[in-house]
Amino acid sequence: MNRIKLKESAYILKESDDIYQVVFTSTRRIKRFAVDNLVKELILSAKSETSLQEIISSFGSKYPEEDIVSCLYSLEAAGIVNFYGEDKINPRHKRQIAFINELTESWEETMKLQKKLEDSRIAVFGIGGIGTWIVNGLNQIGIGEIKIIDPDTVSISNLNRQLFFTESDIGQYKVDVISRKLSDLNLRKFYTKVSNDEPLDKIVEDCSFLVNCADFPSVTDTTRIINEYATKYREV
Repeated sequence: MNRIKLKESAYILKESDDIYQVVFTSTRRIKRFAVDNLVKELILSAKSETSLQEIISSFGSKYPEEDIVSCLYSLEAAGIVNFYGEDKINPRHKRQIAFINELTESWEETMKLQKKLEDSRIAVFGIGGIGTWIVNGLNQIGIGEIKIIDPDTVSISNLNRQLFFTESDIGQYKVDVISRKLSDLNLRKFYTKVSNDEPLDKIVEDCSFLVNCADFPSVTDTTRIINEYATKYREV
């Protein structure tokens, strides 16, 4: 418990002297909770970042230390305050972390989930009408490494529904275009076709997650093939 502060996305409303509401602005959830004088004073104090020692110094003459600590942990469990560690936050993901933080029970759990995203390696098969949007989303949330797998080149019919591509890209391999346009991303490209004749082991063996957007010769066929690899290399 290094530093203590109200969650940035928690908006506190007074319903009555004994009841407060907290509105979580990221998820739009609302909670009602009973308050006493200690709870009120701790919430007021935690509007600015502080420490446990500073809080005890401020209120220790009015309330037992164990009551203060217990109340702070209850506020954390209710999702109202955070106990921050020394974690460094990438400003790019600040809003995302605030959203995750509303769905977890502690700041530690929040940062573990964000770290899990950053450490993940995800393979996307088929970079078309669905695959390009998925690659874009994975990039935005900070996935550590994305593998893109597609043997096709850009055609004019792709331009009205697929991200990244323009008329100047027609005839170029899709994975080449995306690699060039997402040059700041840890991205690996493969020209491999999903089929029974193409081994995929080197692509999937170190992946955390596989996404199938390949539809040739059919979604049924590509799903079956990729599922076999997912089963083979699933984490135990």
